[in-house]
Amino acid sequence: MVESTRVLPALAPLVSRFETLDVCEATVFGLLPDLTLGYFNAGWLAFAAANGLPSIAERWGLGCSIADAIRGPVRDYYVEQYRSSYERGQAWEHRYECSSAERRREMILRTYPGREGLLVVTSAVIDVPHERAASSPADTYRDPATALLRQCGHCRRFHHSESRWDWVPAWVAAPPEGITHGLCDLCFEHYYPA
Repeated sequence: MVESTRVLPALAPLVSRFETLDVCEATVFGLLPDLTLGYFNAGWLAFAAANGLPSIAERWGLGCSIADAIRGPVRDYYVEQYRSSYERGQAWEHRYECSSAERRREMILRTYPGREGLLVVTSAVIDVPHERAASSPADTYRDPATALLRQCGHCRRFHHSESRWDWVPAWVAAPPEGITHGLCDLCFEHYYPA
């Protein structure tokens, strides 16, 4: 039985068809047709708390637009994919990186459309400690003209002066001053194909 504080009545019929949503370790949330949050499971709260976001249900609680909870240049991409999955009645699957300063994580997200809305299930495919040292000299990453560090708004890698994008775990845990955002070549081609 799902706590009524974590499901809106309009999405309850869809959520109730899946008995294990609230006890699975996956992060699960439900969207109403207008893409407002209508459900989240205990796994969603646990993942948020484990990653330093204990107040996520208060900040983006039931009735909030999922678009408000997505930051950066990939917001439109996710909103369009969620909308399209619901309108076509077809599942959508997406792999993405969700690493922390200590752990390298690759996630798989899958949507399950229903008449009442859309369930979104996210599970870890890879979850291992980083193999790379946690620090790098900032001067090799700062743009000489602006003195800014450029970080990919999706995968969170940093642009290096040698025209590559590197994962710098320490900067995820404690971002340095002077960061600007963009998209690395891989994320740009994935999210905005020609």
